[in-house]
Amino acid sequence: MYPDKELVKDCIQDLFVKLHLSRKLSNTQCVKTYLLKALRNLLVDKLSSIKETEDIEKVSFNLTIDNSALSALFQKNDEELNLSKQLLKAYHQLPVNQREAIYLRYIKGLPYKEIAEILDIAPQSSINLVQRALTKLRSIMQLEKIILIFLIAH
Repeated sequence: MYPDKELVKDCIQDLFVKLHLSRKLSNTQCVKTYLLKALRNLLVDKLSSIKETEDIEKVSFNLTIDNSALSALFQKNDEELNLSKQLLKAYHQLPVNQREAIYLRYIKGLPYKEIAEILDIAPQSSINLVQRALTKLRSIMQLEKIILIFLIAH
């Protein structure tokens, strides 16, 4: 999420106050999607009002896992640990919209329709965005393997 944790906490609190005070709420099939989209919109609005030149790209869904957490997950398999570190590194090289789509699809487990709602894009566009992100991840990781093989050979 956005690096300013206090701003995010304020937005979460504002969201629930707004929901509590609201007399009319939109009808929704999935509350989780509704809340994520509402929070994202609040963050964008807050950033716009705080500083006009604020980089809206910073309002993204970042996957942050430290090395100790990865080590705990893959205690007995160094190869999987190294692969997960490479994947995380490649993930951070993706454009913001692709990182958001990957995060929502594979970390939050949302269907494409809900991803489309959160990102304000068409459902087919959410599918395409995830596929482009996966293709780019594969490409980045393959390139890193080639570079590593080249460095080892020399």
